[in-house]
Amino acid sequence: MICLKEKEPSRKRKVKNALAKCLVRNFRLRGEKVWKRLNAQLPAPVGSHTTDEPRVKQFEELVKKLSFTDHYALKRWLKFAYNEMDNSCYGNVTGSIERHCTKWTQIYSEHYNVME
Repeated sequence: MICLKEKEPSRKRKVKNALAKCLVRNFRLRGEKVWKRLNAQLPAPVGSHTTDEPRVKQFEELVKKLSFTDHYALKRWLKFAYNEMDNSCYGNVTGSIERHCTKWTQIYSEHYNVME
């Protein structure tokens, strides 16, 4: 099952997130920019846990180098993008749309789950 797993942030991360919450005005815009910048440095996502494992490990290393405001915005954006994709798959959708939604919810959740 594809789901977001919330890691317990360290005390240091909690303080950084509280400060970033005050400094980041539009997490959607900033988080998407950070995602696109990181995504350009990584291999193309497949949407399969085993196939995307090297990509997720590289992503995890890149995330460690982000500023605390970029980290905060990216994590919030990934959660937002996951929920948007997950919610858009309900109702009368075709099989190809459902596969697309499943692929991207898998990708967003894997990347979100490795972030602190």
